[in-house]
Amino acid sequence: DAIALAEKSVEKSRATLGADHKITLTLMSQLGNFYREVGRFADAEKILKTAVAGFERIGSSANLELAGALNNLGGVYLNQDMYPETEALFRRSLAVAEKLPAGKMRDYQRGTSMNSLAVVYGLEANAMADNGQTGEANATYDRMIAVLNEVIPIWSKLFANNPQAVANLVANRGEAYSRKQQYDRAEADLREALKVRLQALGPKHQAVATVQNNLANALMAEKKYPEAEQLLLAATATRTEVLGPNHPSTARSLEALSRLYAASGNTAAAVDYSRK
Repeated sequence: DAIALAEKSVEKSRATLGADHKITLTLMSQLGNFYREVGRFADAEKILKTAVAGFERIGSSANLELAGALNNLGGVYLNQDMYPETEALFRRSLAVAEKLPAGKMRDYQRGTSMNSLAVVYGLEANAMADNGQTGEANATYDRMIAVLNEVIPIWSKLFANNPQAVANLVANRGEAYSRKQQYDRAEADLREALKVRLQALGPKHQAVATVQNNLANALMAEKKYPEAEQLLLAATATRTEVLGPNHPSTARSLEALSRLYAASGNTAAAVDYSRK
């Protein structure tokens, strides 16, 4: 069990190196992240707050570790939809990362902290949009897009040999544009992300189906129905095969096909896919 091993590592380091040693605190931060991943949020919050305080006592020589621990703690609140607390911690993480010496580690931590901010902005914007707060949602999507515009060049440099890492950010930006009804920009980003994922993963992968579905939605809004149909049929086939016919993602693709056929005037097909 990974958590049991991590707990033993923390205890051993605490006994041999001391509670405030950088290695002990780093192990605590990692353990907190393990707790978060399995939903033990109270345990995660407690140990990560202890790690953060310890890194702060060490000072600037622990700034890299401090930025990571703040980001992990923000993730605990993010998983509980506590967006203001999450944003504050991600901003603290970014501020600490900005103080690191120039180099790859600074770029990586800055990019990680900024990407975390983009994620929370996107979730906040989605919640606002679902609540009918269109103006506030669009302003928050703009914040998300602005952050991603900063991160993408950093990731392009750091992950030149891993284009998927950049494609993930481009796909997120494309979805934000789509939610803002800027479909031409959404289409460009989602096409780029789809190209990279197809090359890296092949056509029968859930991550490919996700981008196909999102791109199809943008194309539907632009009344480009034939291409949207082909993308949705491919996404539906993949999701049915990989996830099963009763999975929520499969149902979303079927629902999108129903909307497409209704919009393009094929009522019989719209009804058929709605029933499916």
